[in-house]
Amino acid sequence: MRSIESPLRLAKSPTELDAGNSLPQGDRLAASPLTPPIELASDPPLEWRQGQPEPASGEAIAQSIQLETAVEAEVKTAADLLQSGDSQRAADLLNPAGVTAPPAREVLASDAPGEWLEPLPEGLFAQAQQDEQATPERFGAVGQTYWYVQAGPAISYDRDDDGFAAFGLAGVGITDFFANGHSINLELNKLKIIQPGDDAVGLNLGLLLRWHFVREETWSLYVDGGAGFLVTSEDTPANGGSQFNFTPQVGGGATFRLQDQEQLMVGLRWHHISNAELYPPNPGRDSILLYVGYLWPR
Repeated sequence: MRSIESPLRLAKSPTELDAGNSLPQGDRLAASPLTPPIELASDPPLEWRQGQPEPASGEAIAQSIQLETAVEAEVKTAADLLQSGDSQRAADLLNPAGVTAPPAREVLASDAPGEWLEPLPEGLFAQAQQDEQATPERFGAVGQTYWYVQAGPAISYDRDDDGFAAFGLAGVGITDFFANGHSINLELNKLKIIQPGDDAVGLNLGLLLRWHFVREETWSLYVDGGAGFLVTSEDTPANGGSQFNFTPQVGGGATFRLQDQEQLMVGLRWHHISNAELYPPNPGRDSILLYVGYLWPR
């Protein structure tokens, strides 16, 4: 501990004041008789520091800033994964296997003994988990499986020799997403066929591939295509067709989220019926099918 004199006034003798305004070389600051000497210390007195937190070192502050930046980057990446529908990778990023996040106020700076730093990740992790719970997983993410029902009318644009033909379709199906936006669909439909001659009733088992090339949070656009086989009670078409036919088809549509993960599906499809020359003369029939479906998660 050392003392210096307070630099509050210039000490001059009456003689020095009479001699002029300039100070002689070597004059120094003297303590005012009204001001006590000021004590300076390399460390403040203990009583001044009672109840005050010790300041963080520069390296500890830098580590804290780096930690905050890294955590914000991870949370942003997790949010992007959630937006793309990959909730599993987002969960693994926020909560790595075997790693437990430190509790509040328990991050110790190695270079500042006794100094506890505010744990930045805790609030960010909690916010990310709340966002994940509040936002449903985007429709069409890999691993999702849905049941669906569908129905719709179809009108033939090929005129049979005897006139107009059409059919109505109603059925059930299951769709499984083997990749993001890509699904395989198996469906069983009942058809009521109105045609010249005898009307027919049939069962159609079909397999289709579907690609949701646009996937937004609440809707998607897709194209699909596939084939199946159809067994009917009467020859279809009636003028030279058969009771066994194949059903190649291709089209597109859209889905709209209703609630949670339930979806409304609307589509338009080219639908063909023919026996691939198994039973000549195989007149075939081409129709435009408009359908509406309802999907719910398995």
